Amino acid sequence: MVELNDGLLLIAKEAKSVEELQSLAEENGYTLSYDDASHYFQVLNPSEGDISDDELEAVAGGCNDGSCNANCGVLSAGNK
Repeated sequence: MVELNDGLLLIAKEAKSVEELQSLAEENGYTLSYDDASHYFQVLNPSEGDISDDELEAVAGGCNDGSCNANCGVLSAGNK
């Protein structure tokens, strides 16, 4: 496995995909296999796991039960 130096690590943190990480490495004189690039990408961009439906609802906002005006502070059409 190719070892990333500090300079390449700073560049690698900017990669948005495994393929982009491979390209950045190549531009800096390194050859990373897809498996190595995938490993480094996961290390640099750890995933905490999927968001639950309850967590998604808590951050998404909005409502469908007719209480949005009272609970969300949104003006109804008649109160403009």
